[in-house]
Amino acid sequence: MRIVIHNIKWESVYTIKARDFTVLLSVLGSKLMDAAEEIASKYADTVCLGVGLHSGYGSAQRMYHKRGYMPDGKGVWYKDRIAEPYETYCNDDNLNLYFS
Repeated sequence: MRIVIHNIKWESVYTIKARDFTVLLSVLGSKLMDAAEEIASKYADTVCLGVGLHSGYGSAQRMYHKRGYMPDGKGVWYKDRIAEPYETYCNDDNLNLYFS
């Protein structure tokens, strides 16, 4: 089992981004998300997160959807920048979709 929670990025007074939340055990992931959301709710109304698009992130993608997270509407990001339409990008850990 591997769990990685890198940094929490304070975007503004209203938004906190938890970055690189990787969980290989979905039950534990859900409990960690419960705790993270509870802490974040003391500081912000919105939690934003990014998830990789390759199959290695499938469990996280499903968990975020079940928890009610919605795409931010900005499309796919690559290396912390919005991916340009019709460009080619590698389907690696840097290709992400952000939710809130």
